[in-house]
Amino acid sequence: MALLLIIERFVRVLGAISTGLLLIVIGSMMYEVVSRYVFNAPNLWAFDIPWMVAGGCFLLSAAVTLQAEGHVRIDFLATMMPLRMQHLANLLFYLVIFLPAMSAIIFFAFKLTWIAYVTDELEAQSAWQPLIWPFYSAIAIGFSSFWLQIIVSMIRHAMGMREPGSVDAPGQAPPY
Repeated sequence: MALLLIIERFVRVLGAISTGLLLIVIGSMMYEVVSRYVFNAPNLWAFDIPWMVAGGCFLLSAAVTLQAEGHVRIDFLATMMPLRMQHLANLLFYLVIFLPAMSAIIFFAFKLTWIAYVTDELEAQSAWQPLIWPFYSAIAIGFSSFWLQIIVSMIRHAMGMREPGSVDAPGQAPPY
């Protein structure tokens, strides 16, 4: 149980980091607007920073969204099932579909990150051409935290600790 809480705290920390990164997106876009339209001095990085940081934000917050049951669910059939069947359906979905897919994505994300780091790969579609491995790292870390939260959710469903679709589980703090 303690390990589950540690993982969920880690996921919440990544969610808070993601929130902070949104400030970077907003700040960089505001800076670019003022720079471009007030001082007539556009920046090379004006497109790259927001999409890279926002992409990292999106993936770093996926796990905390799962933790808070914030992902879109289609419950019209599941809610008619008994609670034990709902837990079993969620557990099987995570085990058979979600976990293997996330495992493959994580493997390739870390592989791409490593290759980009070792080769000093640059973003080829950009005039600024920043190093791409920090962006790939955010992708790999985001998917890894999502994978960890999937494991936690599987355990909670296997033990019947959380009612499917509910936000507050017994002994669990809200995400923020």
